[in-house]
Amino acid sequence: MDPSSKIPAQPPNERNPQLRSDLAEALRSNGTLQARVKAAEAELVRLRAKSQSDSKTILDLTKERALLAQKVRDRNEELKGKARFIEVIIILPIERARG
Repeated sequence: MDPSSKIPAQPPNERNPQLRSDLAEALRSNGTLQARVKAAEAELVRLRAKSQSDSKTILDLTKERALLAQKVRDRNEELKGKARFIEVIIILPIERARG
């Protein structure tokens, strides 16, 4: 059996509107999908850049926090030392003199 005999014997112009409509719909669908892919890729790039920026900020803040925590510990030790100094040099001699 000849493969062309399966297609109804219609003039080419009668089949063309449906084929053209199908092709137009496929092209519109393809365009929509391409636009969505492009938007998704742009969002992915934006999020990756933000993630890298956020990671750097987290690292910087972690370092700053560690530095500030060390300064607080150092300052507390300094204040304890000054408090002992004041007690030993100033308060104890006054209390001894009174007592």
